[in-house]
Amino acid sequence: MQLYGGGYGLDFANVVGRFVTYSWGTHFQIPADRMALFSAFLLDGQQWMIRGNTFDYAAVSREIARLDEMVVPKDQTAGPVTPMGPAYSLGNVMALLASEPTPRQKELTAFAERLNGKSGAGEFTGNKQFWCSDFMAHRRSGFYTSVKMLSNRMLNGELINSEGKKSVHLSDGANYLYLTGNEYTNIFPVWDWTKIPGTTAIQGTLDTGEQNAIAARGTTVFDGGVSDGRYGLAAMDLARGKLVAKKAWFFFDSTYVALGAGITLVGDMEHAVATDVNQPLLKGDVLSSESTGPVSGKHSYDPVKQVWFYHDHVGYIFAPHTKVWLSAGPQSGAWSEIGTGPSIPVTEQVFDLWIDHGTGPQNASYEYIVAPNATAADVSKLAEHPEVEVLSNTAETQAVYNVSLKLAEIAFRSAGALETPLGIVEADHSCLLLVRPVADGWRVTASNPENQPFTLHVTVKEKRLAIELPGGNFAGSSEQVDVKE
Repeated sequence: MQLYGGGYGLDFANVVGRFVTYSWGTHFQIPADRMALFSAFLLDGQQWMIRGNTFDYAAVSREIARLDEMVVPKDQTAGPVTPMGPAYSLGNVMALLASEPTPRQKELTAFAERLNGKSGAGEFTGNKQFWCSDFMAHRRSGFYTSVKMLSNRMLNGELINSEGKKSVHLSDGANYLYLTGNEYTNIFPVWDWTKIPGTTAIQGTLDTGEQNAIAARGTTVFDGGVSDGRYGLAAMDLARGKLVAKKAWFFFDSTYVALGAGITLVGDMEHAVATDVNQPLLKGDVLSSESTGPVSGKHSYDPVKQVWFYHDHVGYIFAPHTKVWLSAGPQSGAWSEIGTGPSIPVTEQVFDLWIDHGTGPQNASYEYIVAPNATAADVSKLAEHPEVEVLSNTAETQAVYNVSLKLAEIAFRSAGALETPLGIVEADHSCLLLVRPVADGWRVTASNPENQPFTLHVTVKEKRLAIELPGGNFAGSSEQVDVKE
Protein backbone atom coordinates (compact mmCIF):
# COMPACT_ATOMS: atom_id res chain seq x y z
CA MET A 1 0.00 0.00 0.00
CA GLN A 2 2.21 2.78 -1.29
CA LEU A 3 1.91 5.43 -3.97
CA TYR A 4 3.94 4.12 -6.92
CA GLY A 5 2.44 5.75 -10.01
CA GLY A 6 5.83 6.94 -11.23
CA GLY A 7 7.59 3.63 -10.58
CA TYR A 8 5.87 0.35 -11.33
CA GLY A 9 2.80 2.36 -12.37
CA LEU A 10 4.79 4.07 -15.10
CA ASP A 11 6.20 0.72 -16.26
CA PHE A 12 2.65 -0.65 -16.38
CA ALA A 13 1.47 2.31 -18.49
CA ASN A 14 4.36 1.94 -20.94
CA VAL A 15 4.19 -1.84 -21.35
CA VAL A 16 0.41 -2.25 -21.48
CA GLY A 17 0.04 0.83 -23.67
CA ARG A 18 2.35 -0.62 -26.31
CA PHE A 19 0.59 -4.00 -26.33
CA VAL A 20 -2.78 -2.28 -26.65
CA THR A 21 -1.65 -0.40 -29.75
CA TYR A 22 0.22 -3.34 -31.31
CA SER A 23 -2.85 -5.59 -31.04
CA TRP A 24 -5.42 -3.02 -32.19
CA GLY A 25 -7.56 -4.33 -35.02
CA THR A 26 -6.69 -7.97 -34.35
CA HIS A 27 -8.65 -10.58 -32.38
CA PHE A 28 -6.26 -9.78 -29.48
CA GLN A 29 -7.64 -6.19 -29.29
CA ILE A 30 -8.34 -5.02 -25.76
CA PRO A 31 -12.08 -5.26 -24.87
CA ALA A 32 -13.94 -1.96 -24.56
CA ASP A 33 -14.54 -2.25 -20.81
CA ARG A 34 -10.83 -2.94 -20.20
CA MET A 35 -9.85 -0.02 -22.42
CA ALA A 36 -12.12 2.19 -20.32
CA LEU A 37 -10.24 1.06 -17.19
CA PHE A 38 -6.84 1.59 -18.75
CA SER A 39 -7.80 5.02 -20.12
CA ALA A 40 -8.99 6.03 -16.64
CA PHE A 41 -5.70 4.84 -15.15
CA LEU A 42 -3.81 7.06 -17.59
CA LEU A 43 -6.04 10.13 -17.76
CA ASP A 44 -7.55 10.22 -14.28
CA GLY A 45 -4.36 9.04 -12.58
CA GLN A 46 -0.97 9.28 -14.30
CA GLN A 47 -1.78 12.50 -16.13
CA TRP A 48 -2.31 14.35 -12.84
CA MET A 49 1.21 13.58 -11.57
CA ILE A 50 3.40 14.78 -14.44
CA ARG A 51 4.93 18.20 -15.11
CA GLY A 52 7.10 18.70 -18.16
CA ASN A 53 9.51 15.79 -18.41
CA THR A 54 9.14 14.75 -14.78
CA PHE A 55 6.89 12.35 -12.91
CA ASP A 56 6.16 13.81 -9.49
CA TYR A 57 8.83 12.50 -7.14
CA ALA A 58 6.12 11.93 -4.54
CA ALA A 59 4.98 8.97 -6.63
CA VAL A 60 8.25 7.24 -7.57
CA SER A 61 9.09 5.71 -4.16
CA ARG A 62 12.61 4.19 -4.06
CA GLU A 63 13.22 5.10 -7.71
CA ILE A 64 13.95 8.62 -6.48
CA ALA A 65 17.47 7.22 -5.94
CA ARG A 66 18.02 6.73 -9.70
CA LEU A 67 19.94 9.09 -11.95
CA ASP A 68 17.94 10.80 -14.73
CA GLU A 69 14.56 9.37 -13.72
CA MET A 70 12.28 10.81 -16.44
CA VAL A 71 8.90 10.26 -18.06
CA VAL A 72 10.00 11.13 -21.60
CA PRO A 73 13.76 10.64 -22.09
CA LYS A 74 15.16 12.98 -24.73
CA ASP A 75 18.48 11.25 -25.32
CA GLN A 76 18.16 9.66 -28.77
CA THR A 77 21.29 7.53 -28.19
CA ALA A 78 19.77 5.74 -25.20
CA GLY A 79 17.80 2.55 -25.23
CA PRO A 80 15.52 1.79 -26.81
CA VAL A 81 14.76 -0.35 -23.76
CA THR A 82 17.58 -0.09 -21.18
CA PRO A 83 18.27 2.70 -20.52
CA MET A 84 14.89 3.60 -21.91
CA GLY A 85 14.97 5.83 -24.96
CA PRO A 86 12.24 8.10 -26.37
CA ALA A 87 10.69 5.30 -28.47
CA TYR A 88 9.85 3.34 -25.32
CA SER A 89 8.80 6.32 -23.21
CA LEU A 90 5.34 7.42 -22.12
CA GLY A 91 5.28 10.21 -24.69
CA ASN A 92 5.55 7.79 -27.58
CA VAL A 93 3.12 5.31 -26.01
CA MET A 94 0.48 8.02 -25.53
CA ALA A 95 0.94 9.16 -29.13
CA LEU A 96 0.36 5.58 -30.30
CA LEU A 97 -2.76 5.21 -28.13
CA ALA A 98 -4.08 8.58 -29.31
CA SER A 99 -4.05 7.33 -32.90
CA GLU A 100 -6.71 4.71 -32.10
CA PRO A 101 -10.48 5.49 -32.13
CA THR A 102 -11.16 5.20 -28.40
CA PRO A 103 -13.92 7.04 -26.47
CA ARG A 104 -11.31 9.29 -24.79
CA GLN A 105 -9.15 9.80 -27.88
CA LYS A 106 -9.23 13.59 -27.62
CA GLU A 107 -7.93 13.53 -24.05
CA LEU A 108 -5.21 11.03 -24.94
CA THR A 109 -4.14 13.27 -27.83
CA ALA A 110 -3.85 16.30 -25.53
CA PHE A 111 -1.88 14.24 -22.99
CA ALA A 112 0.50 13.02 -25.71
CA GLU A 113 1.04 16.55 -26.99
CA ARG A 114 1.98 17.81 -23.53
CA LEU A 115 4.34 14.90 -22.91
CA ASN A 116 6.09 15.45 -26.23
CA GLY A 117 6.37 19.21 -25.77
CA LYS A 118 4.26 20.12 -28.77
CA SER A 119 4.00 23.87 -29.28
CA GLY A 120 0.59 25.15 -28.24
CA ALA A 121 -0.31 22.03 -26.28
CA GLY A 122 -3.08 22.93 -23.87
CA GLU A 123 -2.55 22.97 -20.13
CA PHE A 124 -4.20 20.42 -17.86
CA THR A 125 -5.56 22.11 -14.75
CA GLY A 126 -7.61 21.27 -11.68
CA ASN A 127 -7.38 19.83 -8.20
CA LYS A 128 -7.74 16.16 -7.30
CA GLN A 129 -7.60 14.19 -4.07
CA PHE A 130 -6.55 10.56 -4.47
CA TRP A 131 -8.46 9.34 -1.44
CA CYS A 132 -7.04 5.81 -1.53
CA SER A 133 -3.46 7.11 -1.62
CA ASP A 134 -3.29 10.02 0.86
CA PHE A 135 -2.26 12.27 -2.04
CA MET A 136 -3.46 15.58 -3.49
CA ALA A 137 -2.49 17.06 -6.88
CA HIS A 138 -3.04 20.73 -7.70
CA ARG A 139 -2.49 21.99 -11.26
CA ARG A 140 -2.53 25.45 -12.80
CA SER A 141 -1.29 26.72 -16.15
CA GLY A 142 1.98 27.96 -14.67
CA PHE A 143 2.72 25.33 -12.03
CA TYR A 144 1.99 21.96 -10.45
CA THR A 145 2.23 21.07 -6.78
CA SER A 146 1.25 18.10 -4.64
CA VAL A 147 1.06 16.79 -1.09
CA LYS A 148 1.91 13.24 -0.06
CA MET A 149 0.64 12.17 3.35
CA LEU A 150 0.74 9.06 5.55
CA SER A 151 -2.11 7.31 7.37
CA ASN A 152 -2.62 3.86 8.86
CA ARG A 153 -3.98 2.92 5.42
CA MET A 154 -0.63 3.48 3.67
CA LEU A 155 3.06 2.60 3.77
CA ASN A 156 5.68 5.33 3.68
CA GLY A 157 7.80 3.67 0.97
CA GLU A 158 10.31 0.89 0.65
CA LEU A 159 14.01 0.08 0.82
CA ILE A 160 14.65 -2.69 -1.72
CA ASN A 161 17.75 -3.56 -3.77
CA SER A 162 19.62 -0.92 -1.73
CA GLU A 163 17.44 1.83 -3.23
CA GLY A 164 15.83 4.36 -0.93
CA LYS A 165 18.36 4.35 1.90
CA LYS A 166 17.30 7.77 3.23
CA SER A 167 13.60 7.75 2.31
CA VAL A 168 12.32 8.11 5.89
CA HIS A 169 10.26 11.27 5.40
CA LEU A 170 8.94 10.89 1.84
CA SER A 171 5.31 10.71 3.06
CA ASP A 172 5.44 13.17 5.95
CA GLY A 173 3.64 15.91 4.05
CA ALA A 174 6.05 16.12 1.12
CA ASN A 175 5.06 19.20 -0.89
CA TYR A 176 6.96 19.45 -4.17
CA LEU A 177 6.52 22.44 -6.47
CA TYR A 178 7.16 22.32 -10.22
CA LEU A 179 7.04 25.13 -12.78
CA THR A 180 9.15 23.55 -15.55
CA GLY A 181 9.49 20.09 -14.02
CA ASN A 182 13.28 20.42 -13.73
CA GLU A 183 13.39 21.95 -10.25
CA TYR A 184 14.74 18.82 -8.51
CA THR A 185 16.42 16.95 -11.40
CA ASN A 186 19.26 14.79 -9.99
CA ILE A 187 19.40 16.80 -6.75
CA PHE A 188 18.80 13.83 -4.48
CA PRO A 189 22.36 12.69 -3.60
CA VAL A 190 23.07 16.17 -2.18
CA TRP A 191 19.69 16.70 -0.47
CA ASP A 192 19.33 17.20 3.25
CA TRP A 193 16.91 14.27 3.74
CA THR A 194 15.65 15.67 7.04
CA LYS A 195 14.38 18.64 5.03
CA ILE A 196 12.20 17.17 2.29
CA PRO A 197 9.98 20.01 0.98
CA GLY A 198 6.81 20.43 3.04
CA THR A 199 7.76 18.00 5.79
CA THR A 200 8.12 18.59 9.51
CA ALA A 201 10.91 16.39 10.90
CA ILE A 202 13.51 15.84 13.58
CA GLN A 203 16.84 17.33 12.52
CA GLY A 204 20.32 15.85 12.64
CA THR A 205 19.20 12.23 12.39
CA LEU A 206 17.01 9.95 10.29
CA ASP A 207 16.36 7.78 13.34
CA THR A 208 12.73 8.41 14.29
CA GLY A 209 12.72 5.75 16.97
CA GLU A 210 10.53 3.49 14.85
CA GLN A 211 11.58 -0.07 14.11
CA ASN A 212 11.45 0.35 10.32
CA ALA A 213 11.07 4.04 9.54
CA ILE A 214 11.35 3.69 5.75
CA ALA A 215 8.75 0.97 5.19
CA ALA A 216 6.59 2.14 8.09
CA ARG A 217 2.82 2.05 8.01
CA GLY A 218 1.28 5.27 9.25
CA THR A 219 -0.33 5.35 12.68
CA THR A 220 -2.84 8.21 12.29
CA VAL A 221 -6.29 8.24 10.66
CA PHE A 222 -6.99 11.93 9.97
CA ASP A 223 -5.09 12.17 6.69
CA GLY A 224 -6.70 13.14 3.39
CA GLY A 225 -8.25 15.94 1.40
CA VAL A 226 -11.37 17.60 0.09
CA SER A 227 -11.66 18.79 -3.51
CA ASP A 228 -14.30 20.32 -5.75
CA GLY A 229 -12.22 19.62 -8.84
CA ARG A 230 -10.69 23.09 -8.95
CA TYR A 231 -9.75 23.97 -5.37
CA GLY A 232 -8.68 21.73 -2.54
CA LEU A 233 -7.55 21.31 1.04
CA ALA A 234 -5.21 18.56 2.26
CA ALA A 235 -4.65 17.82 5.95
CA MET A 236 -2.73 15.27 7.96
CA ASP A 237 -1.96 14.28 11.51
CA LEU A 238 1.77 13.66 11.56
CA ALA A 239 3.07 11.09 14.06
CA ARG A 240 6.59 9.77 13.53
CA GLY A 241 8.27 8.38 16.61
CA LYS A 242 8.21 11.04 19.33
CA LEU A 243 7.16 13.84 16.96
CA VAL A 244 3.55 14.89 16.32
CA ALA A 245 2.06 17.77 14.33
CA LYS A 246 -1.14 18.94 12.67
CA LYS A 247 -0.48 19.99 9.08
CA ALA A 248 -2.70 21.42 6.33
CA TRP A 249 -2.40 22.91 2.82
CA PHE A 250 -4.97 25.22 1.19
CA PHE A 251 -4.85 25.44 -2.62
CA PHE A 252 -6.16 28.34 -4.70
CA ASP A 253 -5.42 29.79 -8.17
CA SER A 254 -2.19 31.77 -7.82
CA THR A 255 -1.18 30.87 -4.26
CA TYR A 256 -1.39 28.18 -1.64
CA VAL A 257 -1.10 28.34 2.14
CA ALA A 258 0.61 25.89 4.51
CA LEU A 259 -0.29 25.74 8.19
CA GLY A 260 1.14 23.71 11.04
CA ALA A 261 0.06 23.50 14.67
CA GLY A 262 0.60 21.36 17.77
CA ILE A 263 4.19 20.57 16.75
CA THR A 264 5.57 18.66 19.73
CA LEU A 265 8.63 16.48 20.28
CA VAL A 266 8.22 14.37 23.40
CA GLY A 267 11.14 13.27 25.56
CA ASP A 268 13.91 14.54 23.30
CA MET A 269 15.72 17.73 24.25
CA GLU A 270 18.71 16.91 22.07
CA HIS A 271 17.28 17.35 18.58
CA ALA A 272 15.68 20.32 16.90
CA VAL A 273 12.60 20.14 14.68
CA ALA A 274 12.17 21.98 11.38
CA THR A 275 9.54 22.38 8.68
CA ASP A 276 11.10 22.61 5.25
CA VAL A 277 9.38 24.90 2.76
CA ASN A 278 11.35 23.97 -0.36
CA GLN A 279 14.73 22.48 -1.31
CA PRO A 280 15.15 22.66 -5.11
CA LEU A 281 18.17 23.38 -7.27
CA LEU A 282 19.45 26.94 -6.96
CA LYS A 283 18.61 28.86 -10.14
CA GLY A 284 19.30 32.58 -10.35
CA ASP A 285 19.25 35.18 -7.59
CA VAL A 286 17.62 34.83 -4.21
CA LEU A 287 15.88 37.99 -3.05
CA SER A 288 14.45 38.86 0.36
CA SER A 289 12.44 41.63 1.95
CA GLU A 290 15.26 41.77 4.53
CA SER A 291 18.02 42.59 2.02
CA THR A 292 18.75 45.19 -0.62
CA GLY A 293 20.31 42.76 -3.10
CA PRO A 294 20.73 39.07 -3.91
CA VAL A 295 21.40 36.75 -0.96
CA SER A 296 23.78 33.78 -0.86
CA GLY A 297 25.20 31.57 1.84
CA LYS A 298 23.38 30.58 5.03
CA HIS A 299 21.32 33.05 7.05
CA SER A 300 18.66 33.08 9.74
CA TYR A 301 15.79 35.54 10.03
CA ASP A 302 13.49 36.15 12.98
CA PRO A 303 11.76 39.47 12.34
CA VAL A 304 8.81 40.78 14.32
CA LYS A 305 7.16 41.62 11.00
CA GLN A 306 6.28 39.61 7.93
CA VAL A 307 9.20 38.45 5.76
CA TRP A 308 9.30 37.18 2.18
CA PHE A 309 11.78 35.44 -0.12
CA TYR A 310 11.91 35.04 -3.88
CA HIS A 311 13.71 32.40 -5.94
CA ASP A 312 13.26 30.96 -9.44
CA HIS A 313 9.87 32.62 -10.07
CA VAL A 314 8.43 31.56 -6.70
CA GLY A 315 7.65 33.71 -3.66
CA TYR A 316 7.49 32.56 -0.04
CA ILE A 317 5.78 34.77 2.54
CA PHE A 318 6.04 34.05 6.26
CA ALA A 319 3.94 35.22 9.18
CA PRO A 320 5.56 37.59 11.72
CA HIS A 321 7.76 36.06 14.43
CA THR A 322 8.73 33.09 12.25
CA LYS A 323 12.33 31.91 12.63
CA VAL A 324 13.33 31.21 9.03
CA TRP A 325 16.60 29.81 7.75
CA LEU A 326 17.87 30.23 4.19
CA SER A 327 20.70 28.32 2.57
CA ALA A 328 21.75 29.18 -0.99
CA GLY A 329 24.91 27.48 -2.13
CA PRO A 330 26.76 24.19 -2.69
CA GLN A 331 25.69 20.87 -1.15
CA SER A 332 27.57 17.61 -1.71
CA GLY A 333 26.86 13.89 -1.55
CA ALA A 334 26.99 10.68 -3.60
CA TRP A 335 24.39 8.54 -5.34
CA SER A 336 25.66 5.52 -3.41
CA GLU A 337 24.43 7.14 -0.18
CA ILE A 338 20.80 6.78 -1.29
CA GLY A 339 20.89 3.90 -3.79
CA THR A 340 23.09 1.81 -6.05
CA GLY A 341 24.67 4.66 -7.99
CA PRO A 342 28.34 5.69 -8.06
CA SER A 343 30.23 6.66 -4.91
CA ILE A 344 31.95 9.55 -6.66
CA PRO A 345 31.07 12.77 -4.77
CA VAL A 346 28.83 15.25 -6.58
CA THR A 347 28.07 18.86 -5.73
CA GLU A 348 25.02 20.90 -6.69
CA GLN A 349 23.95 24.45 -6.00
CA VAL A 350 20.85 24.21 -3.79
CA PHE A 351 18.21 26.60 -2.48
CA ASP A 352 16.80 25.54 0.89
CA LEU A 353 14.28 27.44 2.98
CA TRP A 354 13.01 26.14 6.31
CA ILE A 355 11.36 27.08 9.60
CA ASP A 356 13.24 26.33 12.81
CA HIS A 357 10.98 25.17 15.66
CA GLY A 358 13.89 24.80 18.07
CA THR A 359 14.91 21.93 20.31
CA GLY A 360 12.14 19.84 21.86
CA PRO A 361 9.27 22.09 20.65
CA GLN A 362 5.99 22.04 22.53
CA ASN A 363 2.86 23.09 20.62
CA ALA A 364 4.83 25.04 18.01
CA SER A 365 3.20 26.32 14.81
CA TYR A 366 3.94 27.81 11.40
CA GLU A 367 2.16 29.75 8.67
CA TYR A 368 3.37 30.61 5.18
CA ILE A 369 2.12 31.45 1.69
CA VAL A 370 3.65 30.16 -1.55
CA ALA A 371 3.20 32.19 -4.73
CA PRO A 372 4.38 30.21 -7.80
CA ASN A 373 4.91 31.63 -11.28
CA ALA A 374 5.28 35.16 -9.90
CA THR A 375 7.67 38.10 -10.11
CA ALA A 376 9.47 39.62 -7.15
CA ALA A 377 7.21 42.67 -7.48
CA ASP A 378 4.17 40.38 -7.33
CA VAL A 379 5.44 38.81 -4.11
CA SER A 380 6.19 42.17 -2.49
CA LYS A 381 2.69 43.38 -3.35
CA LEU A 382 1.09 40.17 -2.15
CA ALA A 383 2.91 40.43 1.17
CA GLU A 384 1.46 43.90 1.69
CA HIS A 385 -2.03 42.97 0.49
CA PRO A 386 -2.53 39.21 0.87
CA GLU A 387 -5.47 37.62 -0.93
CA VAL A 388 -5.81 35.06 1.84
CA GLU A 389 -6.65 35.30 5.52
CA VAL A 390 -5.77 32.65 8.09
CA LEU A 391 -8.94 32.17 10.16
CA SER A 392 -7.55 29.57 12.57
CA ASN A 393 -4.36 27.61 13.11
CA THR A 394 -4.81 25.41 16.15
CA ALA A 395 -4.52 21.68 16.75
CA GLU A 396 -8.34 21.53 16.60
CA THR A 397 -9.11 23.77 13.61
CA GLN A 398 -7.06 25.01 10.68
CA ALA A 399 -8.77 27.31 8.18
CA VAL A 400 -8.01 29.85 5.45
CA TYR A 401 -10.28 32.29 3.59
CA ASN A 402 -9.56 33.50 0.06
CA VAL A 403 -10.94 37.02 -0.25
CA SER A 404 -11.21 37.24 -4.05
CA LEU A 405 -12.77 33.77 -4.39
CA LYS A 406 -14.95 34.15 -1.27
CA LEU A 407 -13.89 30.62 -0.45
CA ALA A 408 -13.37 29.24 3.04
CA GLU A 409 -11.38 26.03 3.45
CA ILE A 410 -11.66 24.44 6.90
CA ALA A 411 -10.13 21.42 8.62
CA PHE A 412 -12.20 20.48 11.68
CA ARG A 413 -10.39 17.78 13.67
CA SER A 414 -13.39 17.50 15.97
CA ALA A 415 -16.92 18.87 16.05
CA GLY A 416 -16.76 22.64 16.22
CA ALA A 417 -17.70 26.08 14.94
CA LEU A 418 -15.71 28.82 13.24
CA GLU A 419 -16.48 32.46 12.53
CA THR A 420 -15.76 33.19 8.85
CA PRO A 421 -16.50 36.11 6.49
CA LEU A 422 -19.33 33.91 5.17
CA GLY A 423 -20.84 33.59 8.63
CA ILE A 424 -20.45 30.97 11.32
CA VAL A 425 -19.66 27.49 9.94
CA GLU A 426 -20.37 24.53 12.23
CA ALA A 427 -19.80 20.79 11.86
CA ASP A 428 -20.94 18.02 14.18
CA HIS A 429 -17.99 15.74 13.34
CA SER A 430 -14.38 15.97 12.28
CA CYS A 431 -14.22 16.73 8.54
CA LEU A 432 -12.71 18.82 5.77
CA LEU A 433 -14.85 21.53 4.18
CA LEU A 434 -14.86 23.94 1.25
CA VAL A 435 -17.55 26.62 1.64
CA ARG A 436 -18.34 29.33 -0.91
CA PRO A 437 -21.38 31.41 -1.89
CA VAL A 438 -23.44 30.61 -4.98
CA ALA A 439 -26.34 32.48 -6.55
CA ASP A 440 -28.96 31.73 -3.88
CA GLY A 441 -26.97 30.34 -0.98
CA TRP A 442 -23.83 28.34 -0.34
CA ARG A 443 -22.03 25.38 -1.82
CA VAL A 444 -20.41 23.02 0.65
CA THR A 445 -17.93 20.33 -0.39
CA ALA A 446 -17.02 17.89 2.37
CA SER A 447 -14.97 14.78 3.03
CA ASN A 448 -14.02 12.53 5.91
CA PRO A 449 -10.21 12.12 5.90
CA GLU A 450 -10.64 9.17 8.27
CA ASN A 451 -12.17 7.28 5.30
CA GLN A 452 -15.30 6.13 7.11
CA PRO A 453 -18.95 6.63 6.05
CA PHE A 454 -21.32 8.77 8.12
CA THR A 455 -23.87 11.55 7.86
CA LEU A 456 -22.20 14.91 8.41
CA HIS A 457 -24.30 17.86 9.55
CA VAL A 458 -22.98 21.27 8.58
CA THR A 459 -24.48 24.64 9.45
CA VAL A 460 -23.63 27.76 7.46
CA LYS A 461 -25.04 30.99 8.81
CA GLU A 462 -27.78 29.06 10.66
CA LYS A 463 -28.73 27.01 7.58
CA ARG A 464 -28.30 23.32 8.38
CA LEU A 465 -27.65 20.57 5.84
CA ALA A 466 -26.85 16.87 5.92
CA ILE A 467 -24.11 15.41 3.75
CA GLU A 468 -23.84 11.65 3.25
CA LEU A 469 -20.13 10.82 3.19
CA PRO A 470 -19.48 7.49 1.47
CA GLY A 471 -17.79 4.28 2.49
CA GLY A 472 -16.39 1.38 0.49
CA ASN A 473 -14.18 2.25 -2.47
CA PHE A 474 -15.23 5.91 -2.22
CA ALA A 475 -14.46 6.33 1.49
CA GLY A 476 -12.55 9.58 1.88
CA SER A 477 -13.86 11.10 -1.36
CA SER A 478 -15.63 14.45 -1.56
CA GLU A 479 -19.37 15.14 -1.66
CA GLN A 480 -20.92 18.47 -2.69
CA VAL A 481 -24.24 19.94 -1.53
CA ASP A 482 -25.90 23.32 -2.14
CA VAL A 483 -27.88 25.02 0.60
CA LYS A 484 -30.27 27.90 -0.05
CA GLU A 485 -30.04 31.08 1.99
